[in-house]
Amino acid sequence: MASPTHLRILTQGVHVWNSWRHNRESVSPDLSRADLTNRNLAGVNFSNANLDGADFTNTNLNGAKLFGASLEGTVGLV
Repeated sequence: MASPTHLRILTQGVHVWNSWRHNRESVSPDLSRADLTNRNLAGVNFSNANLDGADFTNTNLNGAKLFGASLEGTVGLV
């Protein structure tokens, strides 16, 4: 289940999220089973994040960093 703290930071926007990630490189965000539909997450840094079961339907992930991310069972990724 996604961390409420991590979801709250992400809802503040990609710039806020990426800044938070930059300052906490050792954190592995947990966004498992998160509903991330219909969002503009272009350029988001999801490196080493747990995205298992997350729903990305109609989500813009252009330029997103997914290196080392766990993507098992995600929906909407093409």
